[in-house]
Amino acid sequence: WIYEAVGVASSGQYSNTGTATGVGAGSDVVTDTDVSHHFGVVSAIDVVKSPSAPAVRSGFTVTYDYVVSNTGNVSLTAPAVTDNFCGPVIAEVVDGSNVGDSNGNNRLDLSELWQFQCTAVLTQTTVNVATATAEDPLASTVTATDTATVSVVNPVLEIDKQASAAAVTAGTTVSYTYVVSNSGDVVLSNVNVSDDRCSP
Repeated sequence: WIYEAVGVASSGQYSNTGTATGVGAGSDVVTDTDVSHHFGVVSAIDVVKSPSAPAVRSGFTVTYDYVVSNTGNVSLTAPAVTDNFCGPVIAEVVDGSNVGDSNGNNRLDLSELWQFQCTAVLTQTTVNVATATAEDPLASTVTATDTATVSVVNPVLEIDKQASAAAVTAGTTVSYTYVVSNSGDVVLSNVNVSDDRCSP
């Protein structure tokens, strides 16, 4: 005889026991058991993207660091990172393995943090998305994304210096007025004025 039962797979290692019973001649009860096992795969990945600076001047280089981790319960293969505004994203490798591959098996294990890096020259404020991918033991692709914003700023400072008179008698006092203005697109701090012939 064939019997069937359906259940929802639990995550991780799971076992259950099937028991069959029957009554024979003379009301004898006979029984038998059998244990089955399965492993419920939970595959997941995470990526954290960090720029070297939150703001830079136009034409400056920004380095992006990417840290990829395994948030599931099985090892993942072929971890990689792409970025929609920076490429290529390069794995940080030592002796043929990612620096985060602590056991050197070329698999992203649960406790590991794999590292990647990319550099780009920015000329405008950039919001870009990093995408991490890997493959689980069931040949399914897992993905995760993270976004970072780097502002491109153009700090500009202008000074206008005026003397109290265009011509004065030698030995008399001259007053100078300095008007400092911010014509850029970012707030400036610690603004000071000096003069090579007049102080303080």
